[in-house]
Amino acid sequence: MKATIFFFYQIDGQIACKIIPRYITPPLFVGYSIPQVASNLDEIVDRIKSIYKL
Repeated sequence: MKATIFFFYQIDGQIACKIIPRYITPPLFVGYSIPQVASNLDEIVDRIKSIYKL
C-alpha cells in the first residue's frame, strides 16, 4: 500500500479533498509548492564543512 497525503479545503460551504501520492518531498512542497529551505544556509554550510573537515 502506497502512502498518500490528504489536503482538505472549504470551498463555497462544502469540503473538498485533494489526494496526492506521497513522494520523498515535504508535504508543504507537494501540496502548496512551498519549499522548506533554511534561511541560514551559509551557517549550515560552514558547520558541515567544519564537521567533515572540508
